[in-house]
Amino acid sequence: MIPRAARVVGIDGALVAAASLATGWLPLSAGPGYESALATGLFAPAVAAASVAVRTSHPLLSHGARVATGIGRGAGLALVAYAATLLHGVRAGFCDLTGGTLLFALGPMCGVVMGGAWGALAGELASRAKTPRARLVAALSLGLAGPLASALVSLARFYTSPMVFAFDPFAGFFSGMLYDTVVDGAPRLVTYRAGSLGTLVALSLTAALRDHPAWRRGPAAVGALLGAAASVGVTLSATSLGHAQTPASIARALGGRREGARCTVIHATTARPDDVALFTRDCDERVVEVSATLGVPPPHVTAYLFPDAETKRRLMGAAEVYVAKPWRREVYVQPAGYPHPVLGHEIAHVVAGSFARGPFRVAGSFLGMLPNPGLIEGLAVAAAPEEGDDLSAEAWSRAMLDLGLLPPMEALFSLGFLGHDAGKAYTAAGAFVGYVARAHGWSAVRRWYGGEPLPRVTGKSLAALDAEFRAQLSRTPMDDRTREIARARFDRPAVFARVCPHELDRDKRDAATRLAAGDVDDATRRLDRVLATTPRDAAARLTRATCSLRRGDPGDAAARLRALADDGRASRMARDHAEERLGDLALSLGDVDAAAARYRAVLARTVDDDRRRTLDVKLRATEDAAARPAVVALLIGDPRRGVDAADAGFALGAWMAKGDPDGLAHYLHARLAMNKGDHRTAIARLDEALAVGPAPASVHREALRLSAVARCATGDREGAAAFAARYRAEWPGERALRLDAQVARCGR
Repeated sequence: MIPRAARVVGIDGALVAAASLATGWLPLSAGPGYESALATGLFAPAVAAASVAVRTSHPLLSHGARVATGIGRGAGLALVAYAATLLHGVRAGFCDLTGGTLLFALGPMCGVVMGGAWGALAGELASRAKTPRARLVAALSLGLAGPLASALVSLARFYTSPMVFAFDPFAGFFSGMLYDTVVDGAPRLVTYRAGSLGTLVALSLTAALRDHPAWRRGPAAVGALLGAAASVGVTLSATSLGHAQTPASIARALGGRREGARCTVIHATTARPDDVALFTRDCDERVVEVSATLGVPPPHVTAYLFPDAETKRRLMGAAEVYVAKPWRREVYVQPAGYPHPVLGHEIAHVVAGSFARGPFRVAGSFLGMLPNPGLIEGLAVAAAPEEGDDLSAEAWSRAMLDLGLLPPMEALFSLGFLGHDAGKAYTAAGAFVGYVARAHGWSAVRRWYGGEPLPRVTGKSLAALDAEFRAQLSRTPMDDRTREIARARFDRPAVFARVCPHELDRDKRDAATRLAAGDVDDATRRLDRVLATTPRDAAARLTRATCSLRRGDPGDAAARLRALADDGRASRMARDHAEERLGDLALSLGDVDAAAARYRAVLARTVDDDRRRTLDVKLRATEDAAARPAVVALLIGDPRRGVDAADAGFALGAWMAKGDPDGLAHYLHARLAMNKGDHRTAIARLDEALAVGPAPASVHREALRLSAVARCATGDREGAAAFAARYRAEWPGERALRLDAQVARCGR
C-alpha cells in the first residue's frame, strides 16, 4: 500500500505547480488576481483533497495526525500555487500585488487548506477499507467527492435563485459576470473565511479530543464547540452576510411587489409607486411585443427591479450588466427611464426559452449545456432592438464591414463570441440573426435556437449565409462620419485583451464616485494611477481634466483636453469629446467666440442625434446672453462644483420668467421633468415649447419624440400616435421606427 500511495501523493506538488504555471499564461491570469485565484481554486483544492486522502488512509494513523497532515499539506500546496502566480507576476507585471494577494489568500489558498482538511476526513473513512487497493480507490473517490459536491451546491444555487455569484469553501469566490469587470469579493470573503476558520478549528480540536479523551472536560472541548458554532453561524447567516441569496431573501431585501398582466415586478420599497406602475406596464407590453415578433404565446415574467447597480451586485451578483434567467422566466435590471432601453432584450431571452431545449432553456450543444452565446444574444438583439440608437444593428455592421472589423460568423456563433468586444459581438450577431429571420422567417430562427443545425433549417451552411449577409450589408447606405464613429465604438479589445481591467475599472469607478462626493484629491490619485498604466485611456483623461477644474486649475484642465484633442492616436470620438469640453470651458469662462468655434467643429463631424442636439443648445448659449446662464448651469456647471440641480433649476426658471420666444427653455424644463418621471409636467412644457418652436430644428424633432413618449407613459395612445407621425415625417430614421414600435405596444 505504501509504495502505491507514495506514487499518488508524490506528484501533488508537481501537479499543482505545473497547473499553476500553465494557468499563468492565460489572459489576465499572470500574477495574483481574480482570474488566477478562480483558476487555482478550481483545481488545486481537489488535488490537495485527493492527495491527502491517500496519504492519510493508512489505518494506523491517529485522528490528530490525519488532520495535521491535511492542513499542513494543504498549506504547502497553497504556497506552491501562490509562488507560481508570483513568478508570472514578475514576468508580466503586477496589477495590484496587495489586493490580488488578499483575494488569492482568501480564495484558493484557504480553499486548498480546506481541501487538505477534507482529504483528512476522506482518508479517515477510506482507512476502514479491507485491502490496500480498496483504500486507495476509496481515498481518491472520497477526496474528489468533496470539491465536486460543493461545486454542485453552487450550481444548484445558481439554478434555483437569481444568484450569479458563488462563495465556495474550496474554489473561493466567483463573481458571475464576464462583462462586470469590477470584482468586489474580498470584503465578503473575509466573513466567509471566518466560517472556514471555525471549521478548521472544530475539526482539529475534535481530532485531538478523539485521540485524548481526558481533554474532553477542558478548553479543547470548549474551543471545538466555539469553532463549530462559528462555522454553523456563518453558514446560517449566508444571506445576511451576502454569501448567498434566495428568491425569498432578495424579495425581503427589496420589499415591494406589483402584479401586472404579464409581469410580476419585485422592487424596492423606496421606488416611487408611479415609476413602478409604469415599469410594470412597460414590462407587460414588451412581453406581448417580443412574443408576437418571435411567434410564440407570451409567458409570465418576473422582473426584479433593483434600485441601483450596487444593490443589484450585492443581492444577485451583476452590477452594470443586465441579466435574464430563461429557465426561471426572470429578468434582473435597474431603473433606466421610460421606455427602459434594454428590458425588451432581457425579456427576449425569457421568451426564447419557450422554444429552447435543456435545463437552462438557451441555445447550444448538448441540450444547451454548452451554450452558443452568439445565437443567444443575437436573437435578443434582433427581436428587441435597443431603444434610442440612431442606427440599426445592420447599419453598424455595414460600418464594421467597411472597416474590416466585422468578425466571421463562424467565430461569433461559438464560444469564440467571448473573445470579441461585447459591443461588436452583440451587434454583429444581432444583425446576422435578423438577416436569417428576414430571409427564412422567425420559424427558422426558432428551430435553430431549439437545436436544429442551421444547414438543415435553411439549406445553406453558416459560411454561405455569412457570404450572403455580407453582400446584403454592402448595399446598406453608409457615410464616412458614421464609419469613424463605428471605429471608436467597436475597435476595442475584449476584456481578456485589456491590461489590468479589474483594477483600472475599479479605480475609474471609485474616482467618479469620489469626484461626485467632492473628494477631488482622492479621485485625482486614482486617475493618475490609471493613466500611469494606460496613458491613452480617453475616459480617464477626460475625468482627470475635470479633477483639475474642480481643484481650481483651469489651465491644467485645458492643457489636458488639448493634448487629447490633438492626439492622432486617440479615436475621433474621444478627440471630439475633448474638443467639446474645451468649448464648455471657454463658455463657462465667458469666451463665447472660442466656444462657438469648437462646438461647430465637433458638430460638423457628429452623427449621433443626441450629441448634435446638445451641441445645438450650447451653440445657442454662445449667441443668446439670456439663455447662457441656464444652459451653462444645466449642461456644464460651475468649474469648481460641477452641475448643481438647484442652480440649474433656478437659472432655468429665471430664463423662462424673462420670456421664451422660441420655446427652448420650456423644452429644457420638460427634459428635467422627464428625467424625474413627471410625464404630465413634461407634456405641458412640451406643448408650450411646440406652440412657438422650439428652435433649433434638432430640439424641435426631439420635442416631438418626447411628446409621443410622455403621452404613451400617461396612457394617451392616440396623442402618442399623432406625435409619432409628426416625428416620422420630419426624421424618418431608425429612431422613428423605434418610436412607432413603442406607440404600437403602448397600452396593449
